[in-house]
Amino acid sequence: MRKVFLLLLGVSFLAVVTTSCDTDDDGKYSVGDFIVSLGVVQKESPDASSYVIKMDNGDSFVPVATSVPFANIYNNQRVWMNFNPLDDKTNSDGSLIYYGKLNDLRNILYKDISVASQVDADSMGYDPIDVKDIWMSQDSILNVEISFYTAGSTHYINLVNDETGDGVAQPYMLDLKHNARGDEQAYRTSGIVSFKLGTLKAAGNNSINFIVRYTNYDGQTIQEPVMTYHYGT
Repeated sequence: MRKVFLLLLGVSFLAVVTTSCDTDDDGKYSVGDFIVSLGVVQKESPDASSYVIKMDNGDSFVPVATSVPFANIYNNQRVWMNFNPLDDKTNSDGSLIYYGKLNDLRNILYKDISVASQVDADSMGYDPIDVKDIWMSQDSILNVEISFYTAGSTHYINLVNDETGDGVAQPYMLDLKHNARGDEQAYRTSGIVSFKLGTLKAAGNNSINFIVRYTNYDGQTIQEPVMTYHYGT
């Protein structure tokens, strides 16, 4: 089974709400203005040098300059970014396209939801984990802000459908699994992981319900409140 590394983010990188910025008197952005947001990279082809980042609030960002020229940018990459807006235009739906300088870019773990019968339970892990926040964005992305103890090694994080629910009569039960891989509990760190909700659908319905469940450091099994994923027809 392919395992994906978890990017550990410092506290300073946990801002995910777009920061508003003021314009000066002539309507242009100031050099010191910046916006911080989560988003997903959109590239027309793997070899294309240009790309657009679709932000979680529906706006988009087009970099015209960058302070991270050697970043490995690929299509459908989940990222945290900080950029200086220089100009913008308004789309017909009211969303904005920002043009500006990319100041910083960090990769965010972005994974499919696993299915219990298709994975090795032991590889998923049984280590505790704390959830600081959980929310949906871009219609089909589930974001989880997590916290756990580490000595600096790479941990594995997965979200596993235990296959007991159908999303309609009974919510899908999704277990947030943490495999610390024997790492010591030296200090606490935080990060954000994102999961794709697209596989959670039910025939004849345009929405499903689900619950995220995990075991915290007090040994308690926690069930987050029921969430609803609307995916249309």
